[in-house]
Amino acid sequence: MKLFKIRKNAVLLCMLVFLLGGCAVASLGSKPMSMHRFEQIPLGINSKELVSIAGKPYEITKGKKPGTVKYVYIERFSMPGQERQARRYIVEFSGGRVSNKYFLHEEQKTVEFLLEKNAD
Repeated sequence: MKLFKIRKNAVLLCMLVFLLGGCAVASLGSKPMSMHRFEQIPLGINSKELVSIAGKPYEITKGKKPGTVKYVYIERFSMPGQERQARRYIVEFSGGRVSNKYFLHEEQKTVEFLLEKNAD
């Protein structure tokens, strides 16, 4: 019985190390989006130039107009004593060049934030 508990704990520890190591590797080379980085994005650049400034986007979607694409970046943060907050930075492309950019500010209760995070 004691050997079983030791093996179970060793397996759980290995899984935890693997999971954390995978998260660290996934974040290598990516740049966290921030308001400062967002402000550095000029209109008229192509997608390669955008990725060199802002890193890989969280999501790429088709725009409402034909031939448009949206790159979505997310910044999540919290202030002491406040709800968790997030900014979605949207960079729109038309004709292969950045044509528009804007952000949406969101506030989330901690429970909603955790549920969203677990759904990913």
